[in-house]
Amino acid sequence: MLIFLLLFLFSPQTAPKQANPAMRIVHVTDPGLVPVAGAKVAVKGLFKKARPITVFTDGDGNAKFRIEADNDYAVEVKLFGFKTKHLERAHVSKPSETSPATNVEFHMELSGRMVTVHGCGFQEIRRR
Repeated sequence: MLIFLLLFLFSPQTAPKQANPAMRIVHVTDPGLVPVAGAKVAVKGLFKKARPITVFTDGDGNAKFRIEADNDYAVEVKLFGFKTKHLERAHVSKPSETSPATNVEFHMELSGRMVTVHGCGFQEIRRR
């Protein structure tokens, strides 16, 4: 019995492979489908001990981050002057060879009416 225990303890063990999280992209556009920079994107796993991940969109309207597959997540997008958008539950599958990334698009809506003011040779847009 002691021999089996020693053989087990000193035999080469292979650690379970940790899945490398794939790149996930949230793409944010305004009502005219123009990419929006600076939108706050918060992603929170809907499982125990999940910590929210917050990133901001770049100049192309993309927020890029890595999260584990085979889990459910909630996504929230905030930007001043626009209504907050929510995705209550999204299941992220394992990436495949043909589709290595998961992409989600949010089309933002203005939070109020848009008013155009003309004068002095310039145009200013204000939101109410």
